[in-house]
Amino acid sequence: METIDYREELENIKKNIGELKEEIQKLQGLPDKIDTAVYQEEIIRDLHQELQQYKKGLIADISKGYVMSIINIYERLSDTCMHLGPSEEATDPASAKKLIENNILYISDMLEDEYSIERFTPLAGDPYKPKEHKAMRTVDTDDEAKANTIAECLSGGFKDEATGRVLRQARIVVYKLKDEQNGI
Repeated sequence: METIDYREELENIKKNIGELKEEIQKLQGLPDKIDTAVYQEEIIRDLHQELQQYKKGLIADISKGYVMSIINIYERLSDTCMHLGPSEEATDPASAKKLIENNILYISDMLEDEYSIERFTPLAGDPYKPKEHKAMRTVDTDDEAKANTIAECLSGGFKDEATGRVLRQARIVVYKLKDEQNGI
Protein backbone atom coordinates (compact mmCIF):
# COMPACT_ATOMS: atom_id res chain seq x y z
CA MET A 1 0.00 0.00 0.00
CA GLU A 2 0.98 3.43 -0.79
CA THR A 3 1.18 6.04 1.86
CA ILE A 4 -0.37 9.31 1.00
CA ASP A 5 1.32 12.41 2.25
CA TYR A 6 -1.66 14.49 3.20
CA ARG A 7 0.44 17.48 4.05
CA GLU A 8 1.89 17.63 0.55
CA GLU A 9 -1.56 17.19 -0.99
CA LEU A 10 -2.95 19.87 1.28
CA GLU A 11 -0.18 22.23 0.22
CA ASN A 12 -0.91 21.49 -3.48
CA ILE A 13 -4.61 22.18 -2.93
CA LYS A 14 -3.83 25.45 -1.13
CA LYS A 15 -1.51 26.41 -3.96
CA ASN A 16 -4.22 25.62 -6.57
CA ILE A 17 -6.81 27.56 -4.57
CA GLY A 18 -4.43 30.56 -4.44
CA GLU A 19 -3.93 30.40 -8.20
CA LEU A 20 -7.70 30.17 -8.74
CA LYS A 21 -8.25 33.20 -6.51
CA GLU A 22 -5.73 35.17 -8.59
CA GLU A 23 -7.51 34.14 -11.80
CA ILE A 24 -10.90 35.13 -10.32
CA GLN A 25 -9.51 38.54 -9.33
CA LYS A 26 -8.18 39.02 -12.84
CA LEU A 27 -11.54 38.06 -14.31
CA GLN A 28 -13.36 40.39 -11.91
CA GLY A 29 -11.26 43.34 -13.17
CA LEU A 30 -11.92 42.36 -16.79
CA PRO A 31 -15.31 44.13 -17.15
CA ASP A 32 -13.65 47.42 -16.20
CA LYS A 33 -10.97 46.83 -18.79
CA ILE A 34 -13.57 45.88 -21.41
CA ASP A 35 -15.64 48.97 -20.59
CA THR A 36 -12.50 51.10 -20.86
CA ALA A 37 -11.54 49.56 -24.23
CA VAL A 38 -15.07 50.08 -25.58
CA TYR A 39 -15.05 53.66 -24.32
CA GLN A 40 -11.65 54.32 -25.90
CA GLU A 41 -12.85 52.82 -29.18
CA GLU A 42 -15.93 55.09 -29.12
CA ILE A 43 -13.76 58.13 -28.44
CA ILE A 44 -11.43 57.23 -31.32
CA ARG A 45 -14.40 56.75 -33.68
CA ASP A 46 -15.94 60.09 -32.60
CA LEU A 47 -12.62 61.90 -32.96
CA HIS A 48 -12.14 60.38 -36.41
CA GLN A 49 -15.59 61.58 -37.52
CA GLU A 50 -14.91 65.03 -36.08
CA LEU A 51 -11.55 65.17 -37.87
CA GLN A 52 -13.18 64.20 -41.17
CA GLN A 53 -15.78 66.97 -40.77
CA TYR A 54 -13.06 69.46 -39.85
CA LYS A 55 -11.04 68.38 -42.90
CA LYS A 56 -14.06 68.90 -45.21
CA GLY A 57 -14.69 72.32 -43.68
CA LEU A 58 -11.02 73.28 -43.97
CA ILE A 59 -10.89 72.27 -47.61
CA ALA A 60 -14.09 74.22 -48.27
CA ASP A 61 -12.68 77.29 -46.49
CA ILE A 62 -9.41 77.11 -48.42
CA SER A 63 -11.06 76.60 -51.79
CA LYS A 64 -13.78 79.22 -51.23
CA GLY A 65 -11.47 82.10 -52.20
CA TYR A 66 -10.41 80.34 -55.38
CA VAL A 67 -13.97 79.41 -56.27
CA MET A 68 -15.14 82.99 -55.72
CA SER A 69 -12.36 84.25 -57.98
CA ILE A 70 -13.39 81.82 -60.70
CA ILE A 71 -17.01 82.91 -60.30
CA ASN A 72 -15.94 86.56 -60.65
CA ILE A 73 -14.02 85.74 -63.82
CA TYR A 74 -17.01 83.84 -65.17
CA GLU A 75 -19.34 86.77 -64.48
CA ARG A 76 -16.91 89.22 -66.03
CA LEU A 77 -16.59 87.14 -69.20
CA SER A 78 -20.38 86.70 -69.34
CA ASP A 79 -20.84 90.47 -69.11
CA THR A 80 -18.28 90.93 -71.88
CA CYS A 81 -20.13 88.47 -74.06
CA MET A 82 -23.41 90.37 -73.46
CA HIS A 83 -21.74 93.67 -74.39
CA LEU A 84 -20.55 92.19 -77.66
CA GLY A 85 -24.20 91.84 -78.66
CA PRO A 86 -26.12 89.12 -80.45
CA SER A 87 -24.10 86.86 -82.71
CA GLU A 88 -25.95 88.09 -85.84
CA GLU A 89 -24.76 91.67 -85.39
CA ALA A 90 -21.33 92.70 -86.57
CA THR A 91 -19.15 93.66 -83.62
CA ASP A 92 -16.66 96.47 -83.80
CA PRO A 93 -13.26 94.69 -83.52
CA ALA A 94 -11.72 97.60 -81.61
CA SER A 95 -14.50 97.49 -79.00
CA ALA A 96 -14.25 93.73 -78.69
CA LYS A 97 -10.48 93.93 -78.27
CA LYS A 98 -10.86 96.64 -75.59
CA LEU A 99 -13.34 94.47 -73.63
CA ILE A 100 -11.03 91.46 -73.82
CA GLU A 101 -8.01 93.55 -72.75
CA ASN A 102 -10.02 94.84 -69.78
CA ASN A 103 -10.79 91.24 -68.77
CA ILE A 104 -7.11 90.29 -69.04
CA LEU A 105 -6.19 93.28 -66.89
CA TYR A 106 -8.90 92.36 -64.36
CA ILE A 107 -7.61 88.79 -64.08
CA SER A 108 -3.99 89.96 -63.82
CA ASP A 109 -4.88 92.43 -61.06
CA MET A 110 -6.88 89.79 -59.18
CA LEU A 111 -3.98 87.32 -59.30
CA GLU A 112 -1.56 89.95 -58.05
CA ASP A 113 -3.79 91.55 -55.39
CA GLU A 114 -5.49 88.47 -53.96
CA TYR A 115 -2.88 85.76 -54.48
CA SER A 116 0.46 87.61 -54.85
CA ILE A 117 0.99 86.02 -58.24
CA GLU A 118 2.75 88.17 -60.81
CA ARG A 119 2.93 87.66 -64.52
CA PHE A 120 6.35 88.02 -66.15
CA THR A 121 7.23 88.31 -69.81
CA PRO A 122 10.83 87.75 -70.87
CA LEU A 123 12.13 89.90 -73.71
CA ALA A 124 13.97 88.91 -76.85
CA GLY A 125 17.69 88.84 -76.08
CA ASP A 126 17.22 87.90 -72.40
CA PRO A 127 19.23 84.88 -71.28
CA TYR A 128 17.43 81.54 -71.35
CA LYS A 129 16.65 80.31 -67.81
CA PRO A 130 15.30 76.74 -67.80
CA LYS A 131 13.58 77.20 -64.41
CA GLU A 132 11.64 80.23 -65.65
CA HIS A 133 11.35 79.51 -69.37
CA LYS A 134 10.00 76.57 -71.31
CA ALA A 135 11.58 76.35 -74.75
CA MET A 136 8.82 75.44 -77.17
CA ARG A 137 11.20 75.37 -80.11
CA THR A 138 14.69 76.48 -81.07
CA VAL A 139 16.08 78.72 -83.80
CA ASP A 140 19.55 78.05 -85.15
CA THR A 141 22.07 80.88 -85.05
CA ASP A 142 25.70 81.33 -86.06
CA ASP A 143 26.08 84.23 -83.62
CA GLU A 144 27.59 82.96 -80.34
CA ALA A 145 26.29 86.04 -78.53
CA LYS A 146 22.70 85.01 -79.35
CA ALA A 147 23.16 81.36 -78.30
CA ASN A 148 20.98 80.43 -75.30
CA THR A 149 19.06 83.69 -75.43
CA ILE A 150 15.38 84.26 -76.12
CA ALA A 151 14.41 84.77 -79.74
CA GLU A 152 10.71 85.31 -78.99
CA CYS A 153 8.28 85.10 -76.09
CA LEU A 154 5.16 83.13 -77.02
CA SER A 155 3.41 83.62 -73.68
CA GLY A 156 4.41 84.97 -70.29
CA GLY A 157 4.82 82.99 -67.09
CA PHE A 158 3.59 83.36 -63.52
CA LYS A 159 5.55 83.65 -60.25
CA ASP A 160 4.60 83.66 -56.60
CA GLU A 161 5.83 87.08 -55.42
CA ALA A 162 6.29 85.95 -51.83
CA THR A 163 8.44 82.90 -52.55
CA GLY A 164 9.80 83.69 -56.01
CA ARG A 165 8.65 80.21 -57.06
CA VAL A 166 7.71 79.89 -60.73
CA LEU A 167 4.16 78.55 -61.02
CA ARG A 168 4.11 78.45 -64.80
CA GLN A 169 7.11 78.89 -67.04
CA ALA A 170 7.03 81.45 -69.85
CA ARG A 171 6.74 79.76 -73.26
CA ILE A 172 9.60 80.94 -75.43
CA VAL A 173 11.62 80.34 -78.58
CA VAL A 174 15.34 80.09 -77.83
CA TYR A 175 18.39 80.58 -80.02
CA LYS A 176 20.59 77.52 -80.37
CA LEU A 177 24.13 77.70 -81.70
CA LYS A 178 24.26 76.00 -85.08
CA ASP A 179 26.52 72.95 -85.01
CA GLU A 180 28.74 73.55 -88.03
CA GLN A 181 30.52 70.18 -87.74
CA ASN A 182 27.32 68.16 -88.15
CA GLY A 183 25.70 70.62 -90.51
CA ILE A 184 22.80 71.12 -88.13
